Amino acid sequence: MAALNEIEGEDEDEAAGVVPRRWLRGRRVGEATALGRFVDVGDAASLATLRSGLAARAIHYDLAEIDAATIRMEAPRSFTQEVSRFVYELRDEGGAFAGIRFRSRLGDEFVNWAIFEPSPEAETPLAEMDSFEIEAGDPDLVAALRLLDLELV
Repeated sequence: MAALNEIEGEDEDEAAGVVPRRWLRGRRVGEATALGRFVDVGDAASLATLRSGLAARAIHYDLAEIDAATIRMEAPRSFTQEVSRFVYELRDEGGAFAGIRFRSRLGDEFVNWAIFEPSPEAETPLAEMDSFEIEAGDPDLVAALRLLDLELV
């Protein structure tokens, strides 16, 4: 919260912890069915592969270990980007992967999915796509605001 007060920008008149309702305008929520194979980077086997494949990069970033905590770190962001790139370039008997699955650093109950741009030999991993406007009373929005101690005004 202290860092929010230091942010400079066009909404400097807004109080910290406040999300103006105008933020909702033009924003949408998308839903789709993700197809293909995804790597759960927090899985023990995946971490073992990352340890061997990215050992030199971990040393570069002065990381003592590649474990579940390391791949959830906020910084250095460039290392987690390298994890994604490593998986994107990885191929096995099934070919390329569609993306990665990982637990959020904000809580184990939040599972994130990063979907890769399709490789040249693959089709889009998305089907049944739809989107809709975000409503102020949307239960997911209300829960996120509560969790982050934010208020929609």
